[in-house]
Amino acid sequence: MDVTEPTALNNQAPGLLKRIAVASPFFAYLIPTYILQVILAATHHWDIRTYGVAILRPFIPAIMALAVAWLAMGKAQALKFLKSFTNYRVHPKFYAFALLYPGVVGIISLGILRLVGLNKVIEIDLESVADLEFFRINVEVSASEELAWVSFLTTLFAKRYRLFQSSMFVGFFWGVWYIPIVLAKIQVAPGFPIIPLIANFMLIAAICAWLYDRTKSALLVFIMQLTTAYTSQIVPVLPLRGGNAQYIGFVVCKFVLAIALYVFWGPKPMFGRAPSQAAT
Repeated sequence: MDVTEPTALNNQAPGLLKRIAVASPFFAYLIPTYILQVILAATHHWDIRTYGVAILRPFIPAIMALAVAWLAMGKAQALKFLKSFTNYRVHPKFYAFALLYPGVVGIISLGILRLVGLNKVIEIDLESVADLEFFRINVEVSASEELAWVSFLTTLFAKRYRLFQSSMFVGFFWGVWYIPIVLAKIQVAPGFPIIPLIANFMLIAAICAWLYDRTKSALLVFIMQLTTAYTSQIVPVLPLRGGNAQYIGFVVCKFVLAIALYVFWGPKPMFGRAPSQAAT
């Protein structure tokens, strides 16, 4: 037989992958993404050579999201997620929000902790964010995670549940996805308490979902995520610099902001089935 002739298995494989993606796009994305995350975290922890594959780790969420979206939703929808990064024509107030919210929340949380006596010194750190490597890593991570967790997964959940509830689901799995790299001390500062970490990502997902719903701009969410990464280093809200109290205070202030966004500006109701699902 000619080796170039497609076998029955080769013919069936794409169809099988598509059926899996269509039947459960959430699990088709989540399971391989988690497996790859754990494997790469383990290779880092035990110093196992990966022959350059590890450099793809920040892009795993985006690659898997695009692959599953292509299979389950079609080429047009997958490309639509990418094209949303080019949507820059949004009201300036949303740019202001994306740029200012992380710093304002961080400073407010530290101010409150200082008033109650849990924080006595606020040390601003500009040195750790002044190199191109920090910028490169956070551009890769922010773009990849926006595409996967916000554009793709939140859109997927929002077809069944209200936006806030959808973001809570997404944020929980987003936070759990971070646990291996926190334990292996990759990418993020070590020492994150796991429960507040997951809560933080649930709130990040809620705020990102709100901004994406308002603007349909992945670019704006990307900018906000990048701003958050810089703010978290400059303002001492991470456990390694400020301790758990400052990190938890930061998460609590995010919680207040997230609830306020949905209560005052919607969409509401915050919980329940999406309208199309509720009607069926």
